[in-house]
Amino acid sequence: MWKRNQRLFEEQGDNGGTGGGGAAALTAEDVARIANQAVTAQLKRELPKAFEGFLPSFTKAIDDKLASFKPTEQPADEKNKGASPELSALQRQIAELTEANRLSNERALSVEKKAREDTAFSELKAALGGHIKPEFIDPIAKSLYYADKRVEFSEDGKPLFRAMVPQYTGGPLQEMLLPLKDGIEAYAKSKEAEAYRPAPTAKTPNAPPPRIPSSGGTQMQNNGGKVPTVNEDPTWASRMAAELTAQGVPTGSLD
Repeated sequence: MWKRNQRLFEEQGDNGGTGGGGAAALTAEDVARIANQAVTAQLKRELPKAFEGFLPSFTKAIDDKLASFKPTEQPADEKNKGASPELSALQRQIAELTEANRLSNERALSVEKKAREDTAFSELKAALGGHIKPEFIDPIAKSLYYADKRVEFSEDGKPLFRAMVPQYTGGPLQEMLLPLKDGIEAYAKSKEAEAYRPAPTAKTPNAPPPRIPSSGGTQMQNNGGKVPTVNEDPTWASRMAAELTAQGVPTGSLD
């Protein structure tokens, strides 16, 4: 490369000047440009070859050095190797107490949760009474509570019941969380509970009470509110019997 450029310079120099029809002489800028091109071409050819063998070893050396700075995790026995026996015993005691406290809290929460759920289930069965046939109360309560998960709890622990209620009078139904008794009343009115509702009881008109004969009443008032005896009013018994008989009330013998 350098020899070729050198010959180029010499040729340009031999042909320099203005005479003889030769090319114009190279300026300093031309020389610098040619030299720069030559150096650049040489570096492009030689540098990759030089770094081919150098870069992998250089990269590995850096990785190895970085790895030496990583802290190694010591086993638990190694950590406590220098600790005093008293400190080790205290640490074990603290760990045991912490674990025992955790288990105790879990058991307490479990007992509290069970008691709350048992109470809510009993209240659910009580609320179903009167709305559902007695023989269906227990299975329906279990279905609503355990299978359908219709009972939930408010933030203060009160039971709530998920029921379908109309958004407004005659409007479409929507699911809402209601207080337990209100929710059961809405459930009992729904088609879902229609087959389990008790049959309506037929109301029979009550027979009117027998009218007390006016004569007897007048006599009682005249006698200080006491029922007159036969000796006081011999006709009272017969008159009352006739009055009651006229009303269709069997009297038997009042004499």
